[in-house]
Amino acid sequence: MKIVPILGAAVIVGLLLQIYLGFSTAGGALGQSIHIATGFVGLAVAVAFVVLALRSKTATKASKITMIVFLILVLAQAWLGFSVVTGSGRLATSHTYTGIAVLIVALVAAGITARRKPPQQPSS
Repeated sequence: MKIVPILGAAVIVGLLLQIYLGFSTAGGALGQSIHIATGFVGLAVAVAFVVLALRSKTATKASKITMIVFLILVLAQAWLGFSVVTGSGRLATSHTYTGIAVLIVALVAAGITARRKPPQQPSS
C-alpha cells in the first residue's frame, strides 16, 4: 500500500475540518485552541506530504510545482493564523481566503495525481 495517496486524502479531510473549525469557532477561546492545535498537526502532515511527493520518482514536473505552491500557501496560512491570534484581526479575511486556496491547490494536486495514474487492470 502506498502512503502518498492516503496522506493526500488525510490532508484534504484535514483541510475541510480546519475550514469548518475556523468558521464555527471564530472568536471562541476553546474552539480557537482546537483550531490552532489542528493547524500544527496539519502543518506537520503537509510538510511530510510535500517531502514524500517531491522525492517520488514517478512525480511529474507539474505535480512537483503544485506541491511547492501548496507548501508556500500552507506556510503563509500559518503565518496569517499567528498574526490573527496575536491581535492583527484585519488579516482574518486573508487567513480565510488562503485556507480556501490551500484546499483548491490540494485538490488540483490530487487531480494531477489521479489523472496521471494508469487505470488498474482487473486480474482474472
